[in-house]
Amino acid sequence: MAHTKAEMINATETADTIWDDQYTFSKNVILKVEDTLFCVPLKRLAIPGSFFETLFSLPQGQDSTTRNAQAVEGDSEENPIVLAGIPKDTFRDLLGILYPPSYGCPPLDPERWFKVMDLAIMWDLTEARVMAIAALKDYIQKAPLYEQVARGFQHRVAIWLRPALRQMLRLPSDATIPHKEMIQMGVSLENIVKIFALREIVLKDRVQFGNVMNIDAVLMSPCKAKNENDAGKHRSVPSFSSRVTRLYRQLDEEFETEFSDMEPWDEKNFCSLECFKSFNSNKQN
Repeated sequence: MAHTKAEMINATETADTIWDDQYTFSKNVILKVEDTLFCVPLKRLAIPGSFFETLFSLPQGQDSTTRNAQAVEGDSEENPIVLAGIPKDTFRDLLGILYPPSYGCPPLDPERWFKVMDLAIMWDLTEARVMAIAALKDYIQKAPLYEQVARGFQHRVAIWLRPALRQMLRLPSDATIPHKEMIQMGVSLENIVKIFALREIVLKDRVQFGNVMNIDAVLMSPCKAKNENDAGKHRSVPSFSSRVTRLYRQLDEEFETEFSDMEPWDEKNFCSLECFKSFNSNKQN
């Protein structure tokens, strides 16, 4: 028998389990995260292709003789769906995004948004990931370059990672790649070695085309070669531009596995962003 919201809130609590005081919708699925029960509508959790769509489509439980509604997992507080290993505070933040209260989505600091994004990736919740990327845009743009790279790898966001890697390759010749900071943030040694290898190509090109501090500026004007064979000769813009294009292609090839894993997410991200804007527009009207 389904519980009303009042019954669920006023129900006798066990010593180990409490009801969340906000997410207790009636006639929906009951989830247990750590020591807390959440009752939420299925609609925005069970989106097509998500973990929850698969979970809620599994055959329902029954006893040995007849179907027992109380035995259905997630249908009662005695038999909730347990989400093991998930911090309840982060799950509550996720619900605040998927089921925002009337006053709008709760304000989250960047670290909380990153944690929400991790859940969204793990459970294939595209809308939550879209919102996290949008909310973190200013933070990522202002973050140190090594953090942009690390966050791109960690949270599988190609639209963060690719520009940051390109900018890292364009650093002045006397700049140092902050590899220690990237390692501390979880970037693998293998990926750091790849970055250094590409950086070495850039430094060699600067000997050939001139010690250019800003590649983007050079693309707008001729660049004078500095080596002995080409002393006094000028490289045309197309020649230098083609070399930069090849470098960026090499970057994509070196990180092909990482980008191929991220970019389907980014395609869904752009598609979902239009849906998200439409949803918010309709909600405000």
